[in-house]
Formats: sequence, structure tokens, C-alpha cells
Amino acid sequence: MDALNESFQQLHFKKEKSSNFLSQLYDQENEGLVPIFKFEFRRNQLNFTQKLYDFQMLQFLRDPLIDPDLKSYLRNFNIDDKNSIYLGNKFDGKKHGLGLSRINQNHLKFGIFSLDQIKWGWEIILKKNNFISFYKGYFLNEQKDGIGIQRQYNFQGLDPNEIDEYVGKFSKDKRDGEGIYKNFGLKIVKKGEFKDDKLNGLVNIYENYDDIIFIGYFKNDKKHGFGKVINSKDNYEILGDYYEDQQTGEHKKLYQDGRTETITYPSKLCSIF
Repeated sequence: MDALNESFQQLHFKKEKSSNFLSQLYDQENEGLVPIFKFEFRRNQLNFTQKLYDFQMLQFLRDPLIDPDLKSYLRNFNIDDKNSIYLGNKFDGKKHGLGLSRINQNHLKFGIFSLDQIKWGWEIILKKNNFISFYKGYFLNEQKDGIGIQRQYNFQGLDPNEIDEYVGKFSKDKRDGEGIYKNFGLKIVKKGEFKDDKLNGLVNIYENYDDIIFIGYFKNDKKHGFGKVINSKDNYEILGDYYEDQQTGEHKKLYQDGRTETITYPSKLCSIF
């Protein structure tokens, strides 16, 4: 997890002089980079739905975007260009540099493009019932790929309420590799390995964000294999095997005072591996 934590810090690099995204863009002038975007951000020029546009503007005020490793893409490769689906810099007729791309009125990508493909930035999608999916991180072939952070919001009122968050590795638009998932309503955290958007491998589960309650193996988002339940309040642990989220075979209940109990569950005939 150390490598993951280090990569996560790169998503939240320190702001040297700027307090928000827009001022950070203009700070690049001191490094020989052009003050980006002569056109006005505060107008909805690509005609997004209002909720999507409002969320985008909130992110501009709250979230720094520029990855230090990608600053060279902020140079003005060509004159600024704007049309009905793209607002930003181009090179040789292709999106190249900083830009805002309209996938449809409920879906945008904003960030650093290279020869028509986004490399790093945001993806914001407005879903049914004013739910919003927000991603910040790396892309490959127009899909989330590499280290990133994805959040789900309920945007009913003036300010979006965060529902859950995933920080970690992506591959082909899916959670894949080391990652950390948080559910803010349940105050549950799951840290471990993901495959095809599901937990697979060794996983730690915490309640109230940092009280560990389970360590064990998962397969297809279910406890599957050896696991340990940890009850810090009553000072005991339960060790045993799981099959598709169900206890199987003998489980040992170990108390801190040395007492031991055996709990027997119906055994599964299939292998847990």
C-alpha cells in the first residue's frame, strides 16, 4: 500500500501560490507558459445540463488540476479553438494541450490532451436523480487507466453530498489493482486488491474509518477464503474460512484472556480457492 499512498499524494500535490484551479493556470506565466484560455470559463459555451455545469464550476474553485509532470502540455501549441463539442488548445487540428470536451450534455472530460486523446484530468458524468460521478486521474485510450480517484455525489441542493470514494488503480475504465474504497454513509473503508471493479484478494475492512473489523480474502466482491473478524469492543477475534460471503467449517473464537470457543458452520463441498 506504500506505493499506492505515494501515488495518491501525487493527485493532491501542494499548491505553491494558487488557491484554486483558475489562478493556478495563470501562475504558469512565470514559467514561460501561456496564461491558458482567453475565452471565458464562466459561461456554459458547450451547453451542458445545468447541474453538470454547476458541478464543474465548483470543482474549478476547489480542486487543483495541473500535474507537475504534465505542465509542458499547457503550452499554447496553436491558437485556442472552440466549437460545439470542444473548447481548448489544438495542434495540427487535434486536441492537444488543455481543453474541455463535450461527450454529451451530461458528460464532460476536462484536462490535458495529447493528439486527440485525454491523458490526465477530470471526467464528470451526470446520472439519474442528480447523481454525479467524478473522476480525477490518468487516462489511456479515452478510458480511466492508472492512478486515479473516483467519487459519487448526490447533487440535490446547492452543494453536492459525497456518497463514496475510490482511490487507487484503474485499468480500462474499471477499478483494477490496489485501492481504497470509502462509503461515507456507512463510515466503512475497504483496502485491498480489486479486479474488474470488484474486490479480489486480501482485504482489510474498517468501520468508523479506522477501526479494523475484518482481515481476509475476497473473490468477486465476497469473502472467500480465510478471514479474521476483529471485535475490539468485546476483545475477541474469530478465525475461519468463508465461501461466497458465508462462514464454512470450524471457526475459532479467541478471547484476549486466553479462552477459546469453536463454532461449526455447514461445510461447502466446493473449493474456496
